[in-house]
Formats: sequence, C-alpha cells, structure tokens
Amino acid sequence: MAKTNETGHGKNVANFEKFISVCEKYGEEYKPARPDLKVPAMKVLLTNAQLAMKELKQVKRDSGNATNNRELVFEPLTGLATRIIGSLESCGANALTIEDARSINNKLQGRRATPLPKNDPKDETDPETEPQTRSTSQRSFDNQIEYFGELITAVRSEPRYQPNELELQVESLESILEELKIRNKLASDAEESLSLARLKRDQFLYGDGSGICDIVMAVKAYGVSAFRPNSKKYKNLTKFRFSRKREKK
Repeated sequence: MAKTNETGHGKNVANFEKFISVCEKYGEEYKPARPDLKVPAMKVLLTNAQLAMKELKQVKRDSGNATNNRELVFEPLTGLATRIIGSLESCGANALTIEDARSINNKLQGRRATPLPKNDPKDETDPETEPQTRSTSQRSFDNQIEYFGELITAVRSEPRYQPNELELQVESLESILEELKIRNKLASDAEESLSLARLKRDQFLYGDGSGICDIVMAVKAYGVSAFRPNSKKYKNLTKFRFSRKREKK
C-alpha cells in the first residue's frame, strides 16, 4: 500500500465504504471465518472511522481558533515591553532596576545579553569540535509569560514607576499577564485535544490488526482462498487502493 498524507485519510474511509459494498454483494459466497472480516463488523468499523474523522475536523478547527487567539494576544507583547523599559528609564528609576529590566527585556525579545565572541582567524581549532552555543530562541509562549511576569515584578518594585498611560500601569500589565496565561492554556489544551483526536482516527484507520488498512489486507487474503486469484470477484476486491500513514522520522 502507498504512503498517505492528510488528504489520504478521507480517501481511505471512502474506499472502505465501497469495499464493503463489494463484499456485501457477494452474499452467501462471502463467508470469512474471522468475525471482524464479516460485513456487519466492517460496517461498525466504517461508522467509527467516519465519526472519528468528523470529530477530528471539528477539533482541528477549534485548535486553529485557539492558536490564532493566542497569537493575537502575544503579538503586541514585545512592543509593550519596550515601552515599559522606556517608561522605567524616564521616571528616574534606580540604575540597578533598569539594568535588571533591560536584561529581562532582552530575553523576552530573544536577544543575547552579551554578543557572541568573534572567531579568532589565528585559532586553528577544528570547527566541528568547538562547543555548541545555546540557542538564543527563548521566545516560546511559556518563556514569554515567565519573562513578562519578571518584568512586571521589576517595575512593581520601583516606587517611581507611575506612568500616566493606562496600558503601562502595573494593574493593566497584570491583567495582560493573566490574559496571556489563559490564552496559552486554551491553545495548549486544544493542541492536546487535537493530538488525541488524531490518535483516535489513526486507531480506526491504521490500528495494528484492527484498523481499516489491515482489515482490507486480511479480506483480500481471504479472497484469494475463497474466489481464486484470477477470478473477477477477487480482482474486484483488489482494485481499491488504501494508503498507509507516513510515519515521521
């Protein structure tokens, strides 16, 4: 069987429905010993697969909406952090507080606090043996929440930080932080639901020995013995193609 992609799952289910119809038309001639190869059992499997596909479609839509909503609330965060630093610097805050806030902002922005050392052209060290530097990308949603919370703590500790702009005031920043946490959790939960829905679909389509693909293979093997390999009845079973799920490496 060929490999499959997202569009192949629906085709597998549609072909399975047609495959069952062929078996059903054989009437009393189609009499496999295995209970799960009988027409009623295959119809139950088909119904379960169709329901799983329908459920996955809805869950995927919900996950997309939750992810988009999260993106919308996180998008202004780096710009807001820069404004907070500007307000902190302009209010006459303690130099150490400003330094700490800048360091936090650098992490929030995904910048290094100090630049990487330049390579010495005289250094003959094999590049492949040099130690690897840690990635500067620390801007996962969880990290952004953590750094923004640290930034709020820093400005809250400075008595002179009293901006007139409502959106820069500590109370507003704390409300934004809570909204970030809520949206991030909703998106994370939706991603988990999507993963579970895919697993459920895959069990009905590709489950070892019990999924559509393996059931079809077993029916075709039965067809060889029941109808003979050169018979039209057997060829009617083999004309349907089913794709296996491509495993990620």
